[in-house]
Parts: sequence; structure tokens; C-alpha cells
Amino acid sequence: MSTESFQQVIQLLIDLELKVGKLYQKFAERFTEDGPFWSTLHQEEIEHAGILNKLKKCMENGTEQEHFCSKISTETLGALISSIETILQDETYPATRKEALWIAMQTELSAGEFHMKMIQNGLFQNSAKDPFLWRADFDHAERIRTYLSA
Repeated sequence: MSTESFQQVIQLLIDLELKVGKLYQKFAERFTEDGPFWSTLHQEEIEHAGILNKLKKCMENGTEQEHFCSKISTETLGALISSIETILQDETYPATRKEALWIAMQTELSAGEFHMKMIQNGLFQNSAKDPFLWRADFDHAERIRTYLSA
């Protein structure tokens, strides 16, 4: 893989975090009774994007880049980002807070899969750079599931 491929993948992952953050901001504004919950998740997604930005800078000339890119589909990642953009543009969707929670849970699980591939690809095998984003995604999914059940 080339440096360009690494740059493309990591930028898509950063974009995903930022879009998910915007999605949660939309949910906070749309479902004000859940505002604090969504605002917390929004802030955490912004932090995740920051972590990935630091990783991007740290690895600009790194040898681990080819492993990082090997199993991450930019097409699938781009499709997930596009679906979030569609939701962001639709002022009437989601219509219910339950739909919002369901969308958020599915989004977190999908993001978690991408972050797990970072680990499986050996990106952090011999380094202390593991940002533990995959754990945060699954934590978010669990918190959303718990909130949905309440």
C-alpha cells in the first residue's frame, strides 16, 4: 500500500468520527429530552477524531501503513459516511427517538468493526499507539442500548 492509501483510509476514519459527532449533535437538537446524552456522545466522537489525527501525524512516514490499509475497504467506509450524510440532510428523519438510538447503535457497531480491523491488521503490534477506539465504539453501543432500554 502506498502512503496515499494510508492517508485516504485514515482521513475517511477521521471523517467518519466527525460525521457521527454531527449526527449526535443533530439528535441532541431534535430530541431535547435526550440532549445531555447525545451531547456527551458528540463530544466523545470529536475526541476520537482528534486521536486519529494524532495517529495520522505520528505515522506519516511509518512502516506499519501497509498493514493498516490491507483489510479496510474505503468503499464500505465511504458508504457508511454517505449514509450518515443522508440522515444529516433529512430534516424529518429520524422521526422518533427510538429510531435515533437504533441508528446510533448500528453506527457505533459499524465504526467498531473498522477500528477492530486496525488492530487485526497489526497496526499496533509493536507500538504503544493503540488508541483503543474500538473499545469506545462498543462502549457507546452498549450505552445506547442501555439508554434505549430505559
